[in-house]
Parts: sequence; structure tokens; C-alpha cells
Amino acid sequence: MKGRFWDNWQVAVIASEPVDLLGHIFATGFTGLLIDGHGYADGGSMIVDQYRNLTGVTPVISSDNRYAFFDLTRLMEEKKKAITGTQYENEKEQYIMSMMARPELQDPLFGVDIRDQLLG
Repeated sequence: MKGRFWDNWQVAVIASEPVDLLGHIFATGFTGLLIDGHGYADGGSMIVDQYRNLTGVTPVISSDNRYAFFDLTRLMEEKKKAITGTQYENEKEQYIMSMMARPELQDPLFGVDIRDQLLG
């Protein structure tokens, strides 16, 4: 729901630099990234190129060129191989707890200005 922790978390993640965003999604177990080019002046081409360069993954582009989907399964599995399953689960829990400890992410008004910028 809008203004609750996980909504605010998403706003904070989206406002992150691409390399930081990849860290956020790794820590929470996501294995894909969808970019809607409609939200960018250049149709998303620059941000898609940034993620392509950071991940080495070629995205699947929708037929209308609006959406780019990065399947990050292999990349995330490679990152997980560097640590044990227990270490990953501990890091994931620590990450979530550290994010939940951020008081601004508990504020129902957090991200209103960021949402306005993102949604135009």
C-alpha cells in the first residue's frame, strides 16, 4: 500500500544509482529487472545501456521498444556462489532489518516528491 514500508522501500530503491539498485535487488532475492522506457525522456535507452554494461546481460525488448527486461538469474546465482547459503540468508536478513530501521521508510509521506518526479 502506498506510504507503507515496502512501497517506500521501492521508491528508495528506484531512486538509487544503478549499481546500488543491483545490490538492493540481490539482497532481497530478485532475479529480474523491468525498465519502462515511458518514464524517460530518451525512451530509456541510456538507463538500459547502463544496466547492460553493469550486468553483461542483453535485455529482452518489447516489440514497441517500451519495455526492457533483464533476466538476472545467472548473474545473481554467480554472486551467490561466492558465499554460502547461510551467509546469503544472513546478509539478506541484515539488509532487510537495516532498511526497516530507516525511519524515513516508515513515514507515510516518504517519497511523495520522488514519486511526483518519476510519474511526472
